[in-house]
Amino acid sequence: MRSLSRANHIWLARRPAWLRYAVALAAAAAAQLARLQLPDPTVMPYITYVPFMVLSGALVGLGPGLLTTILCTLESIYFATEPTGSFAVGDPLHWEGIGLLAFTGLVITAVFEWVRRANAATEEMRVQLSRELEARQQTLGELRSAYAELAAIHANAPVGLLLVDEALRVRKVSDFAARFTGQSVQQLPGRVPGDVIGCLNALADPKGCGFASGCDDCPIRQAVLDTMRRGVEHHNLEAWLPVAGEEQAGKRCFLVSTASMQPNGSKKALVCALDITDHKRAEEDRRQSGARLEAALAESEANHSLLAAVFTALTDPILVCGTDARIVRTNPAASANWGFDSTGWHVADVMDKLGIRGGFAVSLTRKALLGETTINEEQKAGDRTLETSSAPMRDHNGRIVGAVVVPRDVTRRRRMKEDLERTVGELQSALEEKTVLLKEVHHRVKNNLAVISSVLGMKADAICIPEGKIALADSQQRVQSIALIHEHLYGQDRLNRINFAEYTEDLLQQMQVACVSEPHRIAIRSQLEAIELGVHRAVPCALILNELVSNACKHGFPDGRSGEIRVGFRACEAGFLELSVEDDGIGCEPPGENANGKSLGLRIVQILARQLEGAVRHETPAPPATGTRFVLQFPAGTAGQV
Repeated sequence: MRSLSRANHIWLARRPAWLRYAVALAAAAAAQLARLQLPDPTVMPYITYVPFMVLSGALVGLGPGLLTTILCTLESIYFATEPTGSFAVGDPLHWEGIGLLAFTGLVITAVFEWVRRANAATEEMRVQLSRELEARQQTLGELRSAYAELAAIHANAPVGLLLVDEALRVRKVSDFAARFTGQSVQQLPGRVPGDVIGCLNALADPKGCGFASGCDDCPIRQAVLDTMRRGVEHHNLEAWLPVAGEEQAGKRCFLVSTASMQPNGSKKALVCALDITDHKRAEEDRRQSGARLEAALAESEANHSLLAAVFTALTDPILVCGTDARIVRTNPAASANWGFDSTGWHVADVMDKLGIRGGFAVSLTRKALLGETTINEEQKAGDRTLETSSAPMRDHNGRIVGAVVVPRDVTRRRRMKEDLERTVGELQSALEEKTVLLKEVHHRVKNNLAVISSVLGMKADAICIPEGKIALADSQQRVQSIALIHEHLYGQDRLNRINFAEYTEDLLQQMQVACVSEPHRIAIRSQLEAIELGVHRAVPCALILNELVSNACKHGFPDGRSGEIRVGFRACEAGFLELSVEDDGIGCEPPGENANGKSLGLRIVQILARQLEGAVRHETPAPPATGTRFVLQFPAGTAGQV
């Protein structure tokens, strides 16, 4: 029956209505044709129609089945009930059989229709259940795939995920959070968030996270508590925390988000913490780089403005050339100096216009385009002289993109230089002539003084008066000291200055021989600075030195007494020179007491000191020491260190 109903369902599903009604008519006709084989038309007037009604109800459905039942009932009345060939019924008992036949057909058709509909409903339910099962299996597969994806994200996402319960204890932690702290995933559940993150504030207090001094202001703790108590979600909170760890030690910045969760009725908070320290530092570096770039850009713009102003204001022509040696830009001075605008010209054409020989092949522009820099090379441009500099222009990759040429007209300067060199040559010749003349003058003065010294010596030998001999000898020594200055002057290149230290050494050697009969008895020592003096100061100083040393030799060591004379010359203070003569002899009275006496030498010293605009100071050591010290101080003037 089930197979038949299913076949019927397939039949009904695949055949049109007219064909099903045709089958019903055929079933009714077949029922009557089957009775033609009976010997008596009235034999079994009802039962022979039942199989055909069953077949029609099973195969063609309710409508066609009812049609077959009606036709079979009419056929039974007309062909199988007395009187045959008429719809009249002779025996009333036949109405029971006819009614039973009709009822049987109706019941069978209804039953098959109910079975068909029940099978269709069952099939529809089965299909629906199958679809639901497939949908559930698909949903389960998607859930498993989503779970696998979430597990992969949980395991590999560069975000620390913490599931925190109401007691602020971590229940679950992601692999990244565990790797961040350098601990395993199994070690972290049950601990407080500060320990899991590695917060140094939490680790600094024995009670842990939430009890340190900085925990009350911790943005992560505040966000978790707010989410746990009020269910408020927080997104993208930035929190700087001191963190311990081998790689992450130091101040770290976390981007924190929190969400409320209630699995199995228990409150929990999901904490997502992303370490953005490198990003923040990179952002700060970018900000600083941007600031530096803006400053560099501003400086570049200022430099560009300055260069543009210099380019415009410079009085020398400036030519900017491209790689094809054509001039792409000039400053106003180029047109003003040359009388034509060379923009767009080839350098060779400009050289021909200006009269520069050699052509482009040997030009400084070509050298610059080949990478060579030239500074101030002279070139002849007709009757003018140019001092040209050139340099290559390069882009940021170092490639040569052009050249800058600056031809400066130095014709006037060149002529002035030639005139100056000619004048200097003439002056040099005149100076050499005058130098030879001055040397000859100094040489002749020295010779004349030598003659005077010899005459004084001869005169001293000729007279018999001791005082006269001494006076003439003193005068002879004074003349020799002046002659020695002129000897130093014509013996060097500079004719107006002498090195007074060298002169003093020579003078002291000469005086030790002339004034001391026994040189080993009186030693003369010197401590001199190499200072140059002009002739107008050297002569008075030489005479003063001669008088003071002579006075020490004559009067400081009587009766064969031995001792030492010390001479010093130095720059004592700003703008002053000091000449000192000191001995350890018997000493002498201060010069002021004999100003009008017979001491001619000391009077000469005082006169010469006033001539130098200086002063002579007499000093005596404290007893028991003996001796005398004279100190001359005078302005340095044009004196200078050698």
